[in-house]
Amino acid sequence: MTMPGSIIDSARIDGCMDMGILLRIILPLSKSALVTLIVVNTLWVWNELLIAIIFLRKPTLRTLMAGLIQFQGRFQINQQVIMPGLFVSILPIMVIYLFGQKYFVKGMTAGAIKGE
Repeated sequence: MTMPGSIIDSARIDGCMDMGILLRIILPLSKSALVTLIVVNTLWVWNELLIAIIFLRKPTLRTLMAGLIQFQGRFQINQQVIMPGLFVSILPIMVIYLFGQKYFVKGMTAGAIKGE
């Protein structure tokens, strides 16, 4: 929505088709927003617990978060198993964030400063 129409118009004048405009202009300019979207949605899906418990009945199909719930009883929590499991569960999200940090910060601060 914030992409200037003049960029797209100049690409059409240069003979670029719709798919070329998408791949060569729009996607590179919106890279930071896409990486931010990927990081936030991955975090939301990774921590989804309710759907994993309801729909995945077989213990072999459960996600890591749903599997960690098995070590929590009604009156007792097995912390020696849960804490390393939680550490392992945050590693993929941390790796995704660290590789996309530059784009994530750029996407979060886009539009925060008024341009000239």
